[in-house]
Amino acid sequence: MNQPKPPEPRTSFASRFTAAGMPADKSKDFVHAVRRLTLEMKPEQVRAITVIGLAVISVTLYVLGPRILGEATNVIVAGVFRPDGIDFGRLHRIIALAVALYVSSAVLSYLQASLLAGVVQRTMQRLRA
Repeated sequence: MNQPKPPEPRTSFASRFTAAGMPADKSKDFVHAVRRLTLEMKPEQVRAITVIGLAVISVTLYVLGPRILGEATNVIVAGVFRPDGIDFGRLHRIIALAVALYVSSAVLSYLQASLLAGVVQRTMQRLRA
């Protein structure tokens, strides 16, 4: 007789990561682990705060970009309905400001990522030592 196949075992999302070398257990003393990590990161405190500051500024500039581009759209729409046309001088200034915002955001984001990589590497080196 044909026996029905047993259902295949389901794997959870977390069990997939344990095969990749990630720990499956939680910290038994989370507060102590965070305190120890904080002490190990003490020499990197200024850099870590700088990373957070750069991230906040970068995201703020990136979020302001669409608002500035919306102003450029308003200039174009207003110019279509005016007899003297679009004010290209104002439009160029607005677009230049938007480009400056996006370029500044990208540069700050790059600096933030680079600085963060150094902070993480030095902290991991101290943890291993």
